[in-house]
Amino acid sequence: FRRVLFRSGHGTIGIRIDAVQSQGVMLPTNLPSLSFRPRRRNPGFNNWLGHLPFARDLIGSLRPSTFVELGVHLGESYFGCCQAMEEGGIACACYAVDTWKGDEHAGAYGEDVFEDVRRYNDEHYAASSRLLRMTFDEAVTHFDDNSLDLLHIDGLHTYDAIAHDINSWLPKVRPGGVMLLHDVAVKQEGFEVWRFWEELQGKFPTFAFREHSGLGVLRKPEISGHRDDFVAELLKANPREQEDVREYYRVCGEWLLAEESTRCRTLQVLLSHKEQQFEDANTRLNEKTAQAAHYKNVLDEMEQRAAHYKNCSDEMEQRAAHYKNVLDEMEQKAAHYKNLSDEIEPKFLDAQNRLTEKTAEGQHFKNLLTVERDRHRVEKEELTALKMRLSKLPFRLLFR
Repeated sequence: FRRVLFRSGHGTIGIRIDAVQSQGVMLPTNLPSLSFRPRRRNPGFNNWLGHLPFARDLIGSLRPSTFVELGVHLGESYFGCCQAMEEGGIACACYAVDTWKGDEHAGAYGEDVFEDVRRYNDEHYAASSRLLRMTFDEAVTHFDDNSLDLLHIDGLHTYDAIAHDINSWLPKVRPGGVMLLHDVAVKQEGFEVWRFWEELQGKFPTFAFREHSGLGVLRKPEISGHRDDFVAELLKANPREQEDVREYYRVCGEWLLAEESTRCRTLQVLLSHKEQQFEDANTRLNEKTAQAAHYKNVLDEMEQRAAHYKNCSDEMEQRAAHYKNVLDEMEQKAAHYKNLSDEIEPKFLDAQNRLTEKTAEGQHFKNLLTVERDRHRVEKEELTALKMRLSKLPFRLLFR
């Protein structure tokens, strides 16, 4: 895309967006959409991303004081509008109405969707934005008639549902206020916003974008007065001028989508890199897991050996305890025998003394016996000698 500044024949400074198969588009050079870069984007759900440049210019011109969105889901359109308020320095009370449970078109979704929206809202727009978690019918009672400057409806897309929502909420929009209606170009089964939009086109000043599922722009008529703003210029423009405006915002939307596509590709590269890192980490983890399994086996083996050694230790302790008991018994017996010894020792000494006396006495008697034996032996020898002398004497002498 190329942006080319030029001066028109009437002296107005404008900007022409040149794009493939497009005509030059004449618009003011100071449109906020030229530098608007939405921060809240939902990859895979970018039906509203292409409309955010228009929403930025609309909010910059309308400068609403009260904004309500019905059907917020992931918050791409709602937070884009909140960002537009912030960048434009607009003091606006913003309200997001949704049950955050889903419906037959959006599908059911979990609590994580609301938690993500709530967290983003608290981090960026807590002072100006309020989340109303309720049905559209419950929320409508919270607002007075003719109190809303800007209303965006993106709820259930059946004919009866959209008719009910608009009939309930359009009275809340002040005269001169603007209502945005998404999906006016979707004509698939179950989506009938386009039917009710055709009815509204016959009753109110409207303008519609056909790109990105379509976006209807409706201004609630005023009883009197004339407005000379962005919406008024858009609504009173001739068909060719309106096509030029559509072309400009189509290019802006494609520009954002191209940026988003580039961002997604960059994220995909980063994701691939992270996936490779994850695979590498997973490989290392598997290696570490195998090592851990090995070490666990070693540890189990060590624990088994430790358990075996503990059993051995317990057995040794039991045996030591047994031997200690035996030793205690032996010590008790030794003490008993010592006591007996202590009792017997005096008796033994007395007996030993008596034995010594008796031994001395015995030795005395032995000595006496030896003397007696010697005397008896001498006497016997003398007797023997006498007998021998007598035997030598004549027999007759023996009887003398």
